[in-house]
Amino acid sequence: MTTELGPSVPARLRAEIDGDADGFTILLITVGDGGWPHVAMISAGELVVVDDRTLRIATWPGSRTTANLTATGRATLSAVADATAFALRISTHRGDDLAIPGDPTLACFDAVVDSATADRAPYADLETGVRFRLRDPDAVRRRWARTRRALAGRT
Repeated sequence: MTTELGPSVPARLRAEIDGDADGFTILLITVGDGGWPHVAMISAGELVVVDDRTLRIATWPGSRTTANLTATGRATLSAVADATAFALRISTHRGDDLAIPGDPTLACFDAVVDSATADRAPYADLETGVRFRLRDPDAVRRRWARTRRALAGRT
């Protein structure tokens, strides 16, 4: 059953994004040429919650996701947290790229939540969404920490 939550980041989802959840994955769904959906995976290391309604997202500059976000300014973030499937419709604006010394340059988007939903099945509990295992956890966590600090430091 789907519940409309209003234009904010749900607390249960925010806890996952703000936490140190290895493997937590958010699907970033954009629409490209021809009207077909494009799905990209975003880790908590590439996303920060600025306030109840605002997020910042880092993407690879040459990616289809970046091109779609730049062209349309719209996307849906989808993730599973606390036995619930969340979907956030967002409006985005591309800011200056993140140039972090020693790391690849990333595209940076400010995102505002236009609406959010929570979906639970009355007959089952969702256990997980898309998850991953890091090959070099220490190096990736250091890079993510730098990226999150850079995203959070934007005004």
